[in-house]
Amino acid sequence: MKHLLIYFTKDLSFNGSFCEFVDRSLAKKNLFANTIIKLNDDDSKLNTLLEIDVKKYELITIIADEHSFSMINKILATLKECELSLIDDEFIVENPKDYKKNSVLIDLNGVMINILKASMFYLPEILHNTKLSYDFLISDLDLESAEILLNTSVKPYGVSLNIYSLLDNLLYVKVNTNEYSDEIGLLNSVKSLFPKKVIFADNLYEHIIKKLKENNKKLSFAESCTGGLLASNFTKINGSSSVYEGSVITYSNKSKKAWLNVEDIYLENQAVYSQNCALAMATGVLKLTKANYAITCTGVLGDSDDLGVKSGVAFICAISDTGLILHERLELLGDRIYKQNQCALACALLLCKLEREVFFE
Repeated sequence: MKHLLIYFTKDLSFNGSFCEFVDRSLAKKNLFANTIIKLNDDDSKLNTLLEIDVKKYELITIIADEHSFSMINKILATLKECELSLIDDEFIVENPKDYKKNSVLIDLNGVMINILKASMFYLPEILHNTKLSYDFLISDLDLESAEILLNTSVKPYGVSLNIYSLLDNLLYVKVNTNEYSDEIGLLNSVKSLFPKKVIFADNLYEHIIKKLKENNKKLSFAESCTGGLLASNFTKINGSSSVYEGSVITYSNKSKKAWLNVEDIYLENQAVYSQNCALAMATGVLKLTKANYAITCTGVLGDSDDLGVKSGVAFICAISDTGLILHERLELLGDRIYKQNQCALACALLLCKLEREVFFE
């Protein structure tokens, strides 16, 4: 579904945090922009707005502000050859497909256009009607094998797939459906084809929180090389407080010893970057927080090697209060931030693999 996102505002399009807010709001509706256009809301840009070939898209979302909202409605009313209506002290296109305060949805020759009157800290309700997301994750399968197996098995169900790697051992499968698709048949087929390897969710962190809630379990972290990113990724999600017990960021050897009781033998030279150190951190934070699960990481994710350990090497560990232990050595590529993001995601996946009966289908 081709989706165009247009910012026609004075300054909102230059605020990175606001644009990320818009992206998250769209993602909740299973919407992702194929094209993004940013224009200043002055008269000199009106021609640019009018020259956009709307027929190339099925959905268009226009982020307007107080100055441009009425002006855009006037332009679209002209294109639809209709009048304007006064609603909530605003002139909007008459007979819209849907209307909520500061949000108008119209049909322009088969193209659904949603105009939103936004401000720095406010985005009105997005009115596009979108299908449910059937995207899912597959663990422990290489991309080539997944493409062969899935593209063959989906043929009877009237869907198409886009498959790409999030990690070496984690694939994201985007499911493209139409009105004739058999989504339930597809998901049942995938579940049978890849037992205990499939997660029917598009966000691993949300999935873990959901499963922990269902099983009344608590989670904690001890992070070194990710500097708190793992905790941040979980606590961005509504409802995380019911399953997240707490965590520590033990960046220095001193803090690992003082807060987690990691023994000196695991902190000397290269030993701080090892499976033994990651396990000692996990044991320490599990004891400290009294959680049911703990995830830890230690490694070198900066641009330079350290203590003879190559940049990108990290050690992660997941343990449970029932004695389950799983650890993994990572070799990550990219810049510091990209490697940290990969490490945090790998930590989340490791927890799922620790308790496959809980987290996998």
